[in-house]
Formats: sequence, structure tokens, C-alpha cells
Amino acid sequence: MNARRQALIVVPSVICVLASAFGVVGYFLGIAVGLPTRCSMPPLLRGFGVVVLGLGFLFLGWLFRYRKPGEVITSTYVSMRNAVKGPRTDETCSRTEPLVLLGPQRHVRHPMYFAVVVLPPCQ
Repeated sequence: MNARRQALIVVPSVICVLASAFGVVGYFLGIAVGLPTRCSMPPLLRGFGVVVLGLGFLFLGWLFRYRKPGEVITSTYVSMRNAVKGPRTDETCSRTEPLVLLGPQRHVRHPMYFAVVVLPPCQ
């Protein structure tokens, strides 16, 4: 099975399993510590959340205009596989996709690192 096909199966599966596991653990921890099941937030805060969510989707659309979702998933899979196992010995080059110089990656080479840097610290 080639890396692309394997990536399109493994990455979404891992994301779904982790999201489900964290959701279930969070739900039961919330019950254990007595958190209310519904948090009433002021409309202004809800509106701010909708704006942030909308901006996130716009950014994602901007990214996918220049890179296909399958390419992003494959690149993520290859990077994580190399980080965990090291590069495979039968590969002559660990990276095969072209360098993208359009869209968000024209301005920021590592968008996730950038997001971690610009987010305020939790208090």
C-alpha cells in the first residue's frame, strides 16, 4: 500500500478515534466533578465564537485553494511516520511533494507553529 492511500486511511481514523476518546473522557470527567451540562454564555461571547469559527473556515478554504486536502493529509502522515519511525530505508528522499509558495504558506512556512506562538498562554 502506498503512502498516499495509507495516509488517507490512517490520519482521519486516528483523528476520529482521538476526538471520540477525548470527548468521552471529558464528558465523564465533567459528570464526576459536577460541571453543568449546559453552560449559558452571553450572546456577545457566542457571537465572538462564531466569528472565530468563521475565520477558521475561511483560512481553511484559502489553504485548500492551493493544496488539496489529500496532499495535506499525506504530508502530515509522512511527517509523523518519519518522526516516529525515522525515514524508511527503501526511500531515496523522505519528501516527495513540491514546495508550496502560494496561499497561507507563502507567508508562514509552518502554520501550526505560528498558531502556537500567537496564541496567548493559558492562565
